[in-house]
Amino acid sequence: MKSTQNLTLKQSQSLRITPQLQQAIKLLQLSNLEVAAYIETEMEKNPLLKIEDKVFEGNQLSVIEDKIDIENTDFNSYSVDNSKNIINEENNELKVFSSDQSFDNWYANGPNLDLQGDARPSELKQLNSLRDHLYTQLNVAFTDKSKLMIGRALIDSLDDGGYLSSTVDDISEHTGFNKSEILIVLEKCREFDPVGVFARDLADCFSLQLADRDRLDPVMQVFLKNLDLMLRYDISALQSVCMVDRNDIIDIIAELKLLNPKPGLVFQQEITEWAIPDIIVYPNKEGGWFIELNNECLPTVVVDKIYYDELSKNNLSNKDKRFMRENLQSANWLVKSLDQRSKTIVKVMTEVVKNQDEFFRFGVSHLKPLVLNDIARSIKVHESTVSRVTSNKYVMTPRGVFELKYFFTNSVSSVDPKKVHSSESVRTQIKELIDTETVSTILSDDRIVEILRLEGINIARRTVAKYRASLNIASSTQRRRKKLAQAEI
Repeated sequence: MKSTQNLTLKQSQSLRITPQLQQAIKLLQLSNLEVAAYIETEMEKNPLLKIEDKVFEGNQLSVIEDKIDIENTDFNSYSVDNSKNIINEENNELKVFSSDQSFDNWYANGPNLDLQGDARPSELKQLNSLRDHLYTQLNVAFTDKSKLMIGRALIDSLDDGGYLSSTVDDISEHTGFNKSEILIVLEKCREFDPVGVFARDLADCFSLQLADRDRLDPVMQVFLKNLDLMLRYDISALQSVCMVDRNDIIDIIAELKLLNPKPGLVFQQEITEWAIPDIIVYPNKEGGWFIELNNECLPTVVVDKIYYDELSKNNLSNKDKRFMRENLQSANWLVKSLDQRSKTIVKVMTEVVKNQDEFFRFGVSHLKPLVLNDIARSIKVHESTVSRVTSNKYVMTPRGVFELKYFFTNSVSSVDPKKVHSSESVRTQIKELIDTETVSTILSDDRIVEILRLEGINIARRTVAKYRASLNIASSTQRRRKKLAQAEI
């Protein structure tokens, strides 16, 4: 058989991920704060990008922009005007269902996004750090340079709670000093304020504080060696090992409650990280819900065509012309990507509100099962697009701020085949049942199963145990011991 070579033409289609498409995909999964940082970086590189000014109306900060009615907007045909490039969408109205009249304050005032107001601490109490506080005491306690070096090494080995995170052997190896020298300095440092620092563990920390109060008697020492029994609220076992009666054990536990298990945290300045919402959902007075993007942390980006036209009138070199053309194309793509991101987020949130309307009106017990594919089919996009939209995004609602993924939960079967329950709502019901327990009404997992089945939820005991564990709730035996102990203390 003779082989030959032929030259043929073939037409085919293939999907290529262009840099512009990669940019659009990247922006879709970023939060508003991350998008704002990305825009700032792009503006440093591209002279044709600029931020559209925002205007003040009274005490409200607003953006000059178009309003879009979600219900009447054809997103597939929505065009982008590059002369304006408005990327933020506000007051996107969704006219579905009636609202809950309990949201009167939302009706009257709308969402309050003054995150710089009373919701945040006006100022942080200025305190020296734990290490600075201990360094000061160290310089008073010692004058010998070697002991000062050992003391600094010991202070540097403390964790935020004031506990030693390194052993004496480790410090000896690191500093080159003998263990006996280190132990001498350590014993002196254990007298420093706050009482309890330089402890090796919780029992040691309590021992230092009790010794300072002259309350470290033999019974207390035995008790501290068996703290694991206290954590399990096993009072009977503690009576046995301490050889005292029940009332004495209750008194010891009450005394330990007055101690500080992490004395170093007195100097810890904890700054709360606030979740800035990317989307806002609030009721409409006439019924339904308003859905809008949080424009306060997202700038409005436009292409500066006036600047481009002025530069184009000049006699530019071929290199400069190419540079300006590339920047114009890049700027247009960025603005289009941001515009598409905004519309996609609003479309996804619209469908979430349609599916979870009862949650917004009545609470978490009415949360319905929902998966990404349900939303993807409704708005005719790929499931991965919905996944990107729901990543790193928060929504502010009348019921609080939630991560967007919170609204997507698996289903739990029902006694009625026509009904299903959200796993999150079932988890909430389990927590509510346990929260209402008393000493005489502690619920076992089997009893919780029975109660839930009476409410139409078909659930297995092992599933109840799994949900309980995910909520960090102890077993019924441990809960009973704890309530009995608490009742006596």
